[in-house]
Amino acid sequence: MRVRGAGGGRVSLARAARAAGHRLALLSNSFGLDPFNPYEHTGVWDLFDVHVVSELVGMAKPDPAIYRLTLERVGLPAERCVFADDRAVNLPPAARLGITTVHVTDEDTAVGHLEALLGVKADPVD
Repeated sequence: MRVRGAGGGRVSLARAARAAGHRLALLSNSFGLDPFNPYEHTGVWDLFDVHVVSELVGMAKPDPAIYRLTLERVGLPAERCVFADDRAVNLPPAARLGITTVHVTDEDTAVGHLEALLGVKADPVD
């Protein structure tokens, strides 16, 4: 699952998922972390157990290799994982590996779908 930015529902969902024992991975096509780490300063970095940033690993979504690397690092089989992304092109490679995918077109809808898949409830006040 990916949380992009400081959206309240997404952050609350990530916290609820971790509290329920789910392992979370940040998989991001990003320009890197130097000289400025965009995740660290927003507090997003700490929401995840694993961080896979495209520039740092030398590959990017939708290359299937980056999904395999993320699965390896998170230590779970594809069938036990959910991947959410706002770009539809990034979903089919994950789905072909056996990962459940969620196309994020609306934050509230996506959070509701992920809550159902993960069996958690995001705190609406968080």
